[in-house]
Amino acid sequence: MAPSITQDEADDLELKKLGYDQVLHRGLSSFSNFAFGFTEVAVLVSFTSQYGFGLQTGGKRICLLFIYSLSS
Repeated sequence: MAPSITQDEADDLELKKLGYDQVLHRGLSSFSNFAFGFTEVAVLVSFTSQYGFGLQTGGKRICLLFIYSLSS
């Protein structure tokens, strides 16, 4: 009877045949962390400025339409 191997072991063997190590790097460099934080702040600032502009020029209907379009 042939020994049965799991799917994870089969994947490991396939990667070794192709010459790769099974490595998953989960980390951010300092620059990546800064870039991610900067883009998040930029998105929040643009939403708040556009919400105020819509409220002044179009009223509550425009703002509700804008929020609805974001959620869709």
